[in-house]
Amino acid sequence: MPVTKKIREIIISTIAQIKEDNKKSVEIDSKTTLVGHKGILDSLELVNLIIAVEEKIEEEFDLVITLASEEAMSQENSPFRTVTTFTEYISLLLKRNENG
Repeated sequence: MPVTKKIREIIISTIAQIKEDNKKSVEIDSKTTLVGHKGILDSLELVNLIIAVEEKIEEEFDLVITLASEEAMSQENSPFRTVTTFTEYISLLLKRNENG
């Protein structure tokens, strides 16, 4: 399975679990807005998502990454905006880790 597809699956399944835990049901796909206008996550759910995804990425790829970094927070367009932007951001971090 391609890395990007696996990352997207991790993100979507984690969001689904967070929403299920909070007794909320939502449709989630790659275009789903996570935060901001029409976002499906509140601030606490976003924090939970980031932590859970970091743990799952470590389990799946045997790499430790930090998603809520100064780099992420200072970007003009948040990497946490949609499932796609979050997937792309994690893919970038994994590629950086591979390249040293």
